[in-house]
Amino acid sequence: AVGATLSVLAGNGGTRTLNLQLDNRGTVTIQQAVTLNKASADHTNSGTIELIGANLTISQSGTTPSLTNQGTLSIGSGRTLSISGGTFNQESGSITGTGTLALSGLTGNFTTDFNNSQTVLSLTSMTFNGPGTLTNVTSLTMTYTTINAPLVNQGLLIVRGGSGNNINGTF
Repeated sequence: AVGATLSVLAGNGGTRTLNLQLDNRGTVTIQQAVTLNKASADHTNSGTIELIGANLTISQSGTTPSLTNQGTLSIGSGRTLSISGGTFNQESGSITGTGTLALSGLTGNFTTDFNNSQTVLSLTSMTFNGPGTLTNVTSLTMTYTTINAPLVNQGLLIVRGGSGNNINGTF
């Protein structure tokens, strides 16, 4: 609900798994490593998801799973937001913080522009679609990745995986 908070706390340690479809309109705070894992789920975020003390893994499987962000994804220093499988829609809102956004085995649709001046970006076996512009300010490694968006390279671009990589947008 709008204004509500869900906190995943460290407690006595151990694994945290949320087998649910997330519709976040408030704040989700991650202080203990957690996996969001529900087959065929359409996750949405119009609030804030903040990785303060641990990592968040969103493992998407099943029939047309997706995560749509219209809010804020805040990835703290030394933290990783890993999204794999299905579709990631960055429709509006922001991706902030000095942590890492790791996208793997999915289709990423970026309506907004993204640059890695603060947030590290890792692209593996995925397709990155625009119309948003991807700007590499520091260092970007793409492995078996297709980029169908404008790409501005102002840093070091590392391409791994041979002919499995494609840059189809303006470069």
